[in-house]
Amino acid sequence: MLVTLSFYIFLILLVSYFSKQGMGLLITLTWWGILNVITYFSLSGLFLLSSETQLVYFLFFAFFVISFLLTEKLLQFIQLKKSNLNFSAYLYRFLSNLTLFVLLPIQLIFTLRAIYLICFVMTPSYYRSDVFGLMTGTSSLFFNSILVAKAHAFIMGPLQFVIFFAGFSYFINRKKKGLLALGTILIVLDALMMFGRFGYHYLILSLVFYFFLSGKIRNLHEKRRVILSTLSFITILLFTVVKVTNNRGDSNFTKIFETYVITYHTESFIIFDTELKNPNSILHEYTYGLSTFGGVERYFIPIINQFGFKWLSQTDIVGGYLHQNFLVGYDEYLKPLLFNAYGSIFFTMYRDGGLIAVSIFGILFGLFFSFYSVSLKSKDPIDFAIFYGLLFILIYGVFQPTVLGPMLPALFILYLSKVIFNAYAKLVH
Repeated sequence: MLVTLSFYIFLILLVSYFSKQGMGLLITLTWWGILNVITYFSLSGLFLLSSETQLVYFLFFAFFVISFLLTEKLLQFIQLKKSNLNFSAYLYRFLSNLTLFVLLPIQLIFTLRAIYLICFVMTPSYYRSDVFGLMTGTSSLFFNSILVAKAHAFIMGPLQFVIFFAGFSYFINRKKKGLLALGTILIVLDALMMFGRFGYHYLILSLVFYFFLSGKIRNLHEKRRVILSTLSFITILLFTVVKVTNNRGDSNFTKIFETYVITYHTESFIIFDTELKNPNSILHEYTYGLSTFGGVERYFIPIINQFGFKWLSQTDIVGGYLHQNFLVGYDEYLKPLLFNAYGSIFFTMYRDGGLIAVSIFGILFGLFFSFYSVSLKSKDPIDFAIFYGLLFILIYGVFQPTVLGPMLPALFILYLSKVIFNAYAKLVH
């Protein structure tokens, strides 16, 4: 445990000393470091992490930090283009109109249907399973249509993160609140539809990240006002999360704390450790990049299958595998702790080629994270949105393989939107 703690402290000090734009990296290292160290205390009865598995985390973060710092030094000799204000304003209007007239009405329809189903058709716990198609293979929310469910996941999933990431960026860099408000509404509506907690978790952490990333709260009066407002909002969100949890059947506060605060934040370390030791695990079936880019790969699978193939996306393969119950420890009464659906981003990275793949992705994450961290100073709203999306992938990668979900496609959409609008601006001018 002391070695692990010392490792993260060393990396944090290294970044603090040598980086001028390393706030995002410091947040990531602190987050993973705290949770990694907590696993050694086995506060809720989880198994202890093996030394061999711990080395995988050391390897990734060592390459991540080295790549980040070297890229930052190289970027000092490259003249980066400044943000086009006309383009930024046009994109803001486009995203706002897209949300108001297309995305929001669609999400409201499904949310109202979800409220109806929960209140009059099925219990909250049954709905939670049904909404993911675990009861019948289809979801009542999406009218028992696989096509509707896939269309919603493929289109609405990434777009809500595009709006949320861009909204957060425009709020910090352009002081525009409208798009962030719309993005927040989309996240809350999705949380209500899926009867989950992650949406509220996104909002709570975003409030915390605002203090670290904005750099605009200077005088004492403003700090007090913002802190009080933030604490009030976080209290409301936490109350909502507890209410949702109680409705699922867990009412004991101690149990809620142990399960949803301690275990849920650390069990992916144990699942990864368990699967590394399991020779029959799909973790050892190397996919050479397809797993880590699974969030994008799944868009091509339906097209490929039109030519007679019967391929499954890595999202379906890994998601289905991680949905089984894993023994992660024993509670104080020696009852087995069985949890599912909680792998981490390390599961997909390792599955792409073992330690070599983990090292390569550490370098790639460091490179791209450093490149887009420049937006902390340049204030480019789209680059900052991509930076914020990468931060989310890394932070929430402790809970699940985030690269298999809608966040990664959202970053591609943001990048392509900037390329397309810049090309259009050159043609016009």
